[in-house]
Amino acid sequence: SAYTTASNYEERGPFGKRTTDGKSFEPLRSGDNVEYTPIISVAGTDYRRAWVLSVSLSSDCPLVLSTNDVLDKRHLVRRIQVIEPGGGLVDHRGIYRPIEEFQLEEGGTITHGDV
Repeated sequence: SAYTTASNYEERGPFGKRTTDGKSFEPLRSGDNVEYTPIISVAGTDYRRAWVLSVSLSSDCPLVLSTNDVLDKRHLVRRIQVIEPGGGLVDHRGIYRPIEEFQLEEGGTITHGDV
């Protein structure tokens, strides 16, 4: 993937740089697969993976996840699978960053109450 990953982080290509508002150029959208540590856990011991079912830009907890975990926009996640423009999934060795630093792409109709 062309986005900043753990293996090419130092290259600082276009997706390793930041926008003027401090966000990464890396998108996060409905259909991506993410990895994170639950809010109540010991750091580094309980990683979870979930599908992003929908993204809402107006919420403090913008991601609706398949695990029904509710994560604040400051919570760290990394994308592990991403959707290609043609619709297929590709493995992605992303880096952890706060949800609010991704370029969130609003989409999906599922809410936290639907999961």
